[in-house]
Amino acid sequence: LRELPSEEVAGHLSWQFDDLGIDASNGPALGDLVGVQGDRVKTLREMAEQSRGFYVDFEAFDAGAAKKHLRPVAEEPLKAMAAKLDSLSEWAPEALDTAVRESAAELEVGMGKVAQPLRVALTGTAISPSIDKTLWLVGRERSLARIQKAIDFVQARAAASS
Repeated sequence: LRELPSEEVAGHLSWQFDDLGIDASNGPALGDLVGVQGDRVKTLREMAEQSRGFYVDFEAFDAGAAKKHLRPVAEEPLKAMAAKLDSLSEWAPEALDTAVRESAAELEVGMGKVAQPLRVALTGTAISPSIDKTLWLVGRERSLARIQKAIDFVQARAAASS
């Protein structure tokens, strides 16, 4: 996976997506996915399984990840990220990395206070590639919708506890 050209691996990966019932046309190019996920997995099947969220929306947030990272304190960082991301003219890893770093600096918090709630919002779990690559692979519209879903979750959680 690490030594072959991404496009060659992508050709073999498409079979795994088909076998899992995932429409690979509903997300990033498989070559881009291989470039990001290639170092994170051992098999094509594992790559397809771990990449499902880039192509298919998840039903619910992982309970443990949501409990830890989608707390009321995450609402401000998520809203700040949504606004910053919505205003980006370029949806590329470098621009996305800059947006996340700027948001953390503007909020005067560490990267984890922005990136972890954002990661859970985007993937439903606390595990993903780097946040800039995750945003890039999820795509603009899907990212913004998932961030709003997380904001709604945080607000509902806060309302239930008050």
